Amino acid sequence: MNEYLSRVLNSIRGLFGGARDKAMEQVRRITRQTMIASALSYYSGYAPKQLKVKDGEPDDNVYINYAEVVVDKGVGFLFGKPLVIGVGTDEDKSGEEYLEKVWPQAQRDEEFQEMAQDGAVTGDAYLKICIEPDGRPRVTVGDPATYEIVTDPHDVSRPVTFRCSYQMTDGAGREYLFKEETTRNEGGKSWRIRHFESRDGGNLWTPTEYDVTWNNSFPPIFHAKNLPNPKCTYGKPDLTEDVLAVIAYISRLDSMCGKVVRMHSSPKPYAKNLKKQDLEWGTDGMLFLKPTGTTVAAELGLLEMKNDISTALSLRKVLREGLAEMTGVPEVATGKVETTGQLSSVALRLLYGPLIEKTEKKQLRYGRMIKECVEALLVIGGIKNQKVKLNWGDALPGDEKAKMEVAETKLRIGYSQNTVIKETGGDPEHEARMRTPTADDMGSQILGAFDRGVGAEPVAGNQSGERDPAELAKLVEAVGALIRAGFKPEGALAAVGLDPIEHLGLLPITLRDEEQLTNATV
Repeated sequence: MNEYLSRVLNSIRGLFGGARDKAMEQVRRITRQTMIASALSYYSGYAPKQLKVKDGEPDDNVYINYAEVVVDKGVGFLFGKPLVIGVGTDEDKSGEEYLEKVWPQAQRDEEFQEMAQDGAVTGDAYLKICIEPDGRPRVTVGDPATYEIVTDPHDVSRPVTFRCSYQMTDGAGREYLFKEETTRNEGGKSWRIRHFESRDGGNLWTPTEYDVTWNNSFPPIFHAKNLPNPKCTYGKPDLTEDVLAVIAYISRLDSMCGKVVRMHSSPKPYAKNLKKQDLEWGTDGMLFLKPTGTTVAAELGLLEMKNDISTALSLRKVLREGLAEMTGVPEVATGKVETTGQLSSVALRLLYGPLIEKTEKKQLRYGRMIKECVEALLVIGGIKNQKVKLNWGDALPGDEKAKMEVAETKLRIGYSQNTVIKETGGDPEHEARMRTPTADDMGSQILGAFDRGVGAEPVAGNQSGERDPAELAKLVEAVGALIRAGFKPEGALAAVGLDPIEHLGLLPITLRDEEQLTNATV
């Protein structure tokens, strides 16, 4: 009997436990949706009014959209400059050409900014790969408000199911809920994608005929946190609840100050010990006393504010500075420079330090998702063993002349040229290709110089007619390029203005050394 009761109690506990878990999951989902809706409302300029407005009275509510400032400035620092994605090597650019074909740079720039905006508002960003009817992959930006992630119970960073649900309208004009569910299959080598519909608000989901298999180990959906949020599937937004609370309080202060200014900006006249018939209003709104002779104890005056709103403005300044610290967006980043003056690059980095740190955190997370998405596109396109490299631009404003002076100093003290090119935002491989002219280019340059008589003239500043050693070395190198391009040695020498040189008929020194070494070995 006791054993039977134990089994029943365990069943009941399991039932209530499952119901409790389901209820908690629903509460978490609704809470997250509410937070997203609130942040999106503030960002869009539809923040709650802080002062009640009666019918027929002026609306003194003021809302300065600091939420938009915070989000847009973060997006500008992250993707304001194009993110250059390098694929493959100089010898094999097939991957880069394929990426440009299916996901052009111009499209990527727009979608990255939209994705970063979604992430800053909601805390998460999504990219999705869809296969077009012609077989070509297409990348789209997902709406974080419609996505839900189910993770491995033992690993919160390993998704096993992506759910995307939103409202739609059928042909008869009736609204219903649509859901796409992408679930990892056993073994992790493929994913199952199914569609569902609900006509009762999401209580009962009916599967449709759409049921396909995504035959790749990676999912067609890629997720990134906006900012780190440990031990949680979803990321941290820029517009957290405490940030929105400070923005709302600043709005309340602004609204109250505006109301005070409206009501008390000009003095109001008053009268004492007088009757209404003893007074009259002037055309300019001033109050005058009629000459009735009963003005012995009469008193006229003006009501003025005894205190100003400086205290409220001081509090507002403190709140604005606190908002800048909370969001990592300094006021100088929004264009407030009246108290800064001319700043050096070091001072700029100190002022922008919090925003730079936040941007670097985002680059790690968004960069990983973008790289995984590009690698997936390459696999779909049948391109293998291609390394993907992300080249982030420096969004920090600075003095280009000062940057170049620092670069020259680093070169003089021993930094490699490649390192300096990277630090100044360039691509060493591309610059190397641009610095290396072809044989045809060199030949054309030399022939052009010969036509101008450059080769035959003495070097400037050398009146004796002797050539400068550096100039002579360049001419000799040019002759070699011409010979390698197919010109005769005599013609090459004449083209650069050098006298013919008699050849001894011996082997080049390098070949003679090899011949001597071979004979010595034998």
